This record gives sequence, structure tokens and C-alpha cells, in this order.
Amino acid sequence: MGGDTDFIKIIDYLKEAAASVRELEAEAEDALLNKDDVDIYRSKLEQKAMLIIDLESEIEDSMTGLDPTLSRRIRGGLSRFALSAERGLGLGSLFYLS
Repeated sequence: MGGDTDFIKIIDYLKEAAASVRELEAEAEDALLNKDDVDIYRSKLEQKAMLIIDLESEIEDSMTGLDPTLSRRIRGGLSRFALSAERGLGLGSLFYLS
């Protein structure tokens, strides 16, 4: 597949993932502020973290057609993002996950 097509697939996937993150954040906020349910709040934030952790693997097939420099930059950014999410899960910190 061509580099441009792969790049567009990556952008589209990341847009969908961003929308999912925003939805999980809204559901978490609603659980905490309107339902006073810390368990649902934590669950939604953990789901958000897992989605972020899985981003790089989800776009891996599309990365092969990209320019190697661009691919490294994307992988690096997603890896740093995932590391932050992994730390939050590891600490069990609601503050870190939010």
C-alpha cells in the first residue's frame, strides 16, 4: 500500500481513538460528578489508558508503507504516550490516569 494511503489510515485511526478517549473521559466525569461512583470513574480511566497503550500496535500494519523517519517519529510519540498511560495503571493513580 502507498505511503500516502497508509498515512491517511493512521490519521483516521488516531482521530477515532481520540474521539473514544474523549467519550471515556466524559463517561468518567459523569460517573464521578453526577453519580458519585468512583468505581465506574476508575474503570473508564483504565479503559482510556488501555486504549492509549494499544495505539501503536493498532496502526502497525499501516506503518510499514511510511517513510522510515516519519514512522520513527510516530512510533516514538505513541511510545511516550503509552508509557505515561502504563505508569498511571501501574501506580493505580486516578490523578495520573485522568
